[in-house]
Amino acid sequence: MASIIFDFDGTIADSLEVVGDIFYEVTRHQGLKPDEIARIRRLPLKQVAKQLHVRWWQIPFLVVRGRKLMAARLEEITIYNGIPNIVKQLKEDGHKLLIVSSNSTATIISILRRNNLDEFFDKIYGGVGIFGKTHALRRLILVNRLSRKKCYYIGDEERDIEASLRVNIHCIAVTWGFSVTQRLRELHPYGLAQQPEDIIRIINRKP
Repeated sequence: MASIIFDFDGTIADSLEVVGDIFYEVTRHQGLKPDEIARIRRLPLKQVAKQLHVRWWQIPFLVVRGRKLMAARLEEITIYNGIPNIVKQLKEDGHKLLIVSSNSTATIISILRRNNLDEFFDKIYGGVGIFGKTHALRRLILVNRLSRKKCYYIGDEERDIEASLRVNIHCIAVTWGFSVTQRLRELHPYGLAQQPEDIIRIINRKP
């Protein structure tokens, strides 16, 4: 059986509108256009800080504030249609399910529990934004002794694909999240899921 690692925001949880509002508030850049947000979010954290004129030492405080704002708006966040059935099916098939996210572990658990999905995940690793997903995935693989050949990372952003390539695991990019489909396709993920049902089809296909 495989190890299936999920991103959370934009992959499992439809939280992008809330995340965008919080991004505006903590950075005080109310005038950013959607394409500017997309461009900035793809940058490394230090470059984001530079572009927004935020000093490096301020970032941890902004992250803490952002997570508090997120915790206050949990009721607004829903799970994408079709995801609960996919999660349950993957677990019934015997796969190990994990989550790696820049969102806080407490927030993730709260949202999953509200949707009766918390019991299906073996481990949840939240708060990985400061160090980056490459670091988080590499550590997760080592700590849990996962086989890279049987490991899949499911995410909605370009950096999810890039992190998967760096640690040499399969990436399934989903098109219902943050990044545009064409850009995801150009990065050549292992699979491109245009609807939740595609995830199982991609995992079950022969190499």
